[in-house]
Amino acid sequence: AFTVPDDTKKRAVWLWDKETVAKALEEAELDVSAPNRNGRDILLGGGGDDWTEDESDKVMEEFHRVALKFMQDQARAGDGAFTVPDDTKKRAVWLWDKETVAKALEEAELDVSAPNRNGRDILLGGGGDDWTEDESDKVMEEFHRVALKFMQDQARAGDGAFTVPDD
Repeated sequence: AFTVPDDTKKRAVWLWDKETVAKALEEAELDVSAPNRNGRDILLGGGGDDWTEDESDKVMEEFHRVALKFMQDQARAGDGAFTVPDDTKKRAVWLWDKETVAKALEEAELDVSAPNRNGRDILLGGGGDDWTEDESDKVMEEFHRVALKFMQDQARAGDGAFTVPDD
């Protein structure tokens, strides 16, 4: 198992228990009933037992937002970011070099020029030198999608995922 530093745990959705999910949804001012699921279960497709499709969509939108913030935290941490297992590095955007960013954007079929930035720099606010605002928005939307998939990878990994250290 891998360890998530204390300052990162608040955004490691796959580690959230039911109470943490409820608190996060309340803080996000989402008008949904408290779920009967933990973060891992929601990431893997289960929502609140009585959520409507619209409520479930709002929760997943919030999870996308938190997942991107998690990646931005890692980008800011530099050498202090935690070690990512090799099998999940492909979705660790903060570790992407310029070539990996270009390949990911091409695979996502985004019609944007290859950036002269790595994943870390883009996460921290720098886009392609000649991207329009619309192109930059599309890239960040793709990064949101990849960030959530990274968290779903962690949820699927079970005991092989990053874990909270024992105090």
